[in-house]
Amino acid sequence: MSVLKKSFGDELYKRDVKFTKRAKDSLGASHYTIHTAIKEIVNNFIVNLNFVQRYKRLVRGQVVIDTTNMKLYVIDDMIGWDETRMTEAMDMGTSFKTPAIMSKYGMGLKHVIPYLGDLDEIRTSRNGKKYFSMIVDDTSDYYGHKVLKSNEPLQRFNVETKVWEKFDGCGSMMVIDLNPSKHYFKDKRIPKNLSELLQNAYKKYLGESVSLEIIWLKRVKLHSINIVNNTNHYYLPRDLFKIM
Repeated sequence: MSVLKKSFGDELYKRDVKFTKRAKDSLGASHYTIHTAIKEIVNNFIVNLNFVQRYKRLVRGQVVIDTTNMKLYVIDDMIGWDETRMTEAMDMGTSFKTPAIMSKYGMGLKHVIPYLGDLDEIRTSRNGKKYFSMIVDDTSDYYGHKVLKSNEPLQRFNVETKVWEKFDGCGSMMVIDLNPSKHYFKDKRIPKNLSELLQNAYKKYLGESVSLEIIWLKRVKLHSINIVNNTNHYYLPRDLFKIM
C-alpha cells in the first residue's frame, strides 16, 4: 500500500508554537496507550444530535492504521479547520469552538501527537473546493508549523476497492508518522480492542450522530472493523492474523 500523496502550493504563513522542541518531546511521555491516544484524536469530531439537526447528516469518521508504512490517518467530514488559524490549534490550552462535544481543554492533540510519533500533515477544507495543509516547519528552532495550499483533496479509504478515494465537501485528515519503536501493532487484538473501547465510549452517538470505521492495513492486506451503527462487523480472516 503506497503512502498517500502530498502536493503543496503557495505557503500562506508559518508560526511557532509557544514551547521548544525539547518541551514537545517531553509531551510524548504522557500516560497513553495506543487505544486512548487514538480516542483522544477521535474526540475532536464526536458530535451530538444538534449537529444532525443543523446539517442534516451524520459525521463520518475513519481511522486508518497503515502498519506497512507506519502511518496513522484520522479522517472526518465534520466542518474542517479554519486555515487562517490552524497553527494556533497547536498552542497549549488553545481550543476552538466547533460542533465537537468532547474537545474543550486544548491539550489533547499537543500531548497525543508526540506520543504517537510525529505530525506529517493536517489537510483540511471548509467547502470542498479549496484545500489547505499544515505541516511541521523544520527551519524553526521552536516547534513551529506552516500552512500551505494543498494540491491534493481530502480522501477516504474505500474498503471495497481497497484504494484511497476523494470525498466531497468539508472535513479534515490528520496524518501521523508512527514511532516504530512504540507501535508495531503485531498483536491481532489491538484493532478489536480499539473498536470495543471506541464503541463503549461513543455508544450514545454511534449511528445517531456519528459513524465510525476502523481499518488496519497490514502488509498491504486489509483488516477492517466497522463500528457504524454501534455494532461490530469484523472482516478479519483468520489467516491474515499471522505475524509477518
